[in-house]
Amino acid sequence: VFDFLHEHHIKHNDVLAQNAGVNVMTNNYAWFLEGLRDPSEVRYAVYDFGHSVIHPTDENWSAKEMKSVGRMFDIPFRHLQAQVPSFGLLLDHMQGSEDGLGLTSRQALERFQEIKSSSREQLESPVHNRTWSPYR
Repeated sequence: VFDFLHEHHIKHNDVLAQNAGVNVMTNNYAWFLEGLRDPSEVRYAVYDFGHSVIHPTDENWSAKEMKSVGRMFDIPFRHLQAQVPSFGLLLDHMQGSEDGLGLTSRQALERFQEIKSSSREQLESPVHNRTWSPYR
């Protein structure tokens, strides 16, 4: 979604969990999440474009916005690094470092696609940890 927006020079400017959605329904009491939805049927949405702006072609703003996306994904999805360690690294790179910028939306998407294609076996196995906390 953000790759499409950034390719068209649109900066969302309000990246929050409540401004994103996915059509996957889960049972919060299920121990293992398997077969929730055919991946070809999963749809993602980003909404609330009230703070959006058209931005010039400088890519630094894309990496800055992806820091917010990385932070938004960190707590709900960090637990997946137990099965796919490179996913945790992707979240780290999206959030950048103190001395430099993180990934642009295009770079993050390409890294995600690489992880997805090279980690099929891990991605198809049951998820055993559903939560992660930085305080463990």
